[in-house]
Amino acid sequence: MNIKRLGIVLCFFVLFCALGVGYVYNQYVLMECCLKPGGFVLAAAAASEPLGVKRVLCVGGTAGIGYAVATSYLEHSNQVEVVVVGRRQPRIAPEFAGRLKFVPADLSKTSVARQTANSLKDEHFDIILFTVGFTPSGFNRTSESIETDLAISYLSRHVMLEQMFYNGLRSSRVFIMGFAGLPKQPALNDINWESVPYSFFHAHMNTHIFNEGLVHYYAHKTPSVSVFGLNPGLILSDGFRGLAGPVLSSLLAKVCPDQNEYAKAVLLPLFASQNLHSGSLFNNRGQEINPGPFFGRFPEDKAQIIVAGVNATLRDLGLQS
Repeated sequence: MNIKRLGIVLCFFVLFCALGVGYVYNQYVLMECCLKPGGFVLAAAAASEPLGVKRVLCVGGTAGIGYAVATSYLEHSNQVEVVVVGRRQPRIAPEFAGRLKFVPADLSKTSVARQTANSLKDEHFDIILFTVGFTPSGFNRTSESIETDLAISYLSRHVMLEQMFYNGLRSSRVFIMGFAGLPKQPALNDINWESVPYSFFHAHMNTHIFNEGLVHYYAHKTPSVSVFGLNPGLILSDGFRGLAGPVLSSLLAKVCPDQNEYAKAVLLPLFASQNLHSGSLFNNRGQEINPGPFFGRFPEDKAQIIVAGVNATLRDLGLQS
């Protein structure tokens, strides 16, 4: 009986801690500690502004936040066409038929990511959103011998963007989702976890820092395309609800927005805002935040180190010439 009571107490303690962490991260860390002085702030009235968007590409748009963005655009205007890329066929409501295109792709493979980018090279997109990701539960490698989280949560974006820019990507706005501004240092000495002891937490944090690096790298390298980073904080997405379970999800709903609210109230008006500077990072209220401390005052230099290290790893694996 005492053991049972102890278990119940521990469960409530875990729930309380999760609720507290969600509240502190969303309301304090992202809203106050990371805000960029004088940076862009999404106006409350922005949601009513015309979007001016005709074609949207959501990589990882078959579920979660990416799918919420896709359907929000389709609901907003019958003039918008959306292409979603992912492994599973998304739900397509009858009213969206013909305007929502599905491109099947297993983006855990760099070869598929590159092929997918090539298959889209003749199409123009006003907005390109990368949300594809993976939450690791242990150490695994893909068929290309890449640590799975690295492959899906970062390399899929790295390879697709590299190929899209090589194919002549112009005049699009690219948004890369992750925990931009993360106050952590990356592990750069063994990106693919070949020799150092594996830590799923450090591996996953690496992908977030690397994704921020992509923002700074391409914002500096390609002035013809605007590139931005997104930190949604804790959002009740489809994937998070599946991991958290119904009880914790219902509690976190008190302090965390869900994917549809975030897409409609923040992302769509943010994507349409005219006063954004390439390389900027935004929290889950559309407020500009500072780069992570690793990137410092010259983020493009640190981003170059990350990109060069990743490309060296791909060459070592025979996946890049």
